[in-house]
Amino acid sequence: MNVGESMNMIKIGDIELLLDRYYFTQERSHIWLMKGENQDGLFKMGFSPFLTRIAGFLSYITIDAGTLTQGAGMGQYESAKFVNRFFAPISGRVIQTNNVVLEDPRLVNTDPYGAWLVAIEPSNLQQEIESEFILTDAADIEAWAQGEMKLLEEQD
Repeated sequence: MNVGESMNMIKIGDIELLLDRYYFTQERSHIWLMKGENQDGLFKMGFSPFLTRIAGFLSYITIDAGTLTQGAGMGQYESAKFVNRFFAPISGRVIQTNNVVLEDPRLVNTDPYGAWLVAIEPSNLQQEIESEFILTDAADIEAWAQGEMKLLEEQD
C-alpha cells in the first residue's frame, strides 16, 4: 500500500483515493460519497479519479434529479471517448445539484473531489452502506483500486 503522508489517502499509481469518502463500485461506477460538512445528514456525490482516467475529459453531465434508488440509473456523462450512464450509490432524494460543475464538467477532471455533483438526502443509509458495492474500509478501497489500476494498465 502506498499511503499518503497524512494517512488520509491511498495512492495507486497516479490515482489518489481520499479515505474520508465511501466508494460506490457497482457497474464500475467510480463514484464517491462523503457526508456533508453540516450536520444535515446529506451526502455529497462525485466521480472518482478512476472515472476521469477512463473517460478522459468530460464534456457533458446530466442528472436525473428527484428520488433515487441504489443501483438504478441517475444520469449520464459524455466524453470524447463515449457516453455512459451512472448509477445511484444510495437511495434517497436529490436535494441540491452543483450547477457550476454541470455547466463545466471539466472541473471533475481537474478536481474530482472538489467537483461534487449532487447532495443526497439518504432514505436507507444504514442498510445500503453495508452493500458489497459501497467500500468504506481502507483495505477494501485499496484492493478495489489495485484491481481497477490493473484493468486500466491492460487497456493502455
